Amino acid sequence: MSELVVELYEHDSVPVLKLVGEARLQFAELERQILKLTAGRPTLVVVDVTGLTFCSSLGMGALVSIRNAVRRQEGRVRLAGMQQMVEGAFRRASLLALFDTFPTLDAALSGEAAQ
Repeated sequence: MSELVVELYEHDSVPVLKLVGEARLQFAELERQILKLTAGRPTLVVVDVTGLTFCSSLGMGALVSIRNAVRRQEGRVRLAGMQQMVEGAFRRASLLALFDTFPTLDAALSGEAAQ
């Protein structure tokens, strides 16, 4: 089991929330970064899930919370680099349609090739 590592940074003024490891039960750091992220009222947020190897229903709920908070501020959330296992979990939970998904971080940042 791999602990969830959360990193928030900017790429060309676009906030990127990078998630690595397994999103199971511990979300304190993710919640702190979500508050920091939404305080800036971004119009676009990219969540880099390339390194996310597992996402529980609580983790999916956290990502939906990010989406809802950003949308309330008239913004959009893009998911980048979703691995097959995580994508399958989102599909089974009927959550995939809530997000614009992109195969890579670069594609999500540029807005090209939405899946």
